[in-house]
Amino acid sequence: MGAVCVLIYTVLVLPLILRNLGIDAVAVPPSSGTGIVFVVVFTRIARERARGARRLGEANRLLRENAAQVEEWRRPKSAKPPGARDSDSLGH
Repeated sequence: MGAVCVLIYTVLVLPLILRNLGIDAVAVPPSSGTGIVFVVVFTRIARERARGARRLGEANRLLRENAAQVEEWRRPKSAKPPGARDSDSLGH
């Protein structure tokens, strides 16, 4: 964000200060300054959204991996039919 402040200061404020000091400087018209600010702000918003989308994608990938691991844990480890396991555990 510091670079944005330097850009705005350099393009919009500094030429006006120099002009008031008697140094001939080209001042940027307000409409151009507004356009610069618009582009900078919305570029930052787009970058934040892209970063959020990447983080969401990573979280989604981790959830899928964890869900697959939970499914694997739920599966019975033996190949016996469910009835055979129950009778074995009853001591028959």
